Amino acid sequence: MSLTNIRTALDTRLLSTPNGLAASLTAWDNKGTKTVPTATQAYQVVSLLPATPDNPTLTEETTIHAGIYQVLLCFPVNAGPLAAETAAQAIAAHFNAGLELTHNSQKVRIRGTPSIAGGYLLQERYCVPVSIRYNSIV
Repeated sequence: MSLTNIRTALDTRLLSTPNGLAASLTAWDNKGTKTVPTATQAYQVVSLLPATPDNPTLTEETTIHAGIYQVLLCFPVNAGPLAAETAAQAIAAHFNAGLELTHNSQKVRIRGTPSIAGGYLLQERYCVPVSIRYNSIV
């Protein structure tokens, strides 16, 4: 399954981010975190946002899967933006432009430099979204 391979390749890479947040503090699609974060703990929410697949050839045997892998970093409020921005920059650097990931022989390429949006308050958290564009040709 293409989306399953894409998701697994991206999720595995995220968890290998140097000084990144643990899997127990990661809310995967349609799941909560394994550990309920305390008011002083950061956590991240991961979403795979696939675009409509494209079949660019006349035979339609080739499919291009593209989309955005979004990581929403949620940090305690009133601590300033530095910790969240530093974590966002670490993730962006770990998913550098042109990086090629593989899962079950399916290649996933990072398209361009990931974008880091401005932080905003969400409930009792300061959140910073990191958007990572990807594509996979099968």
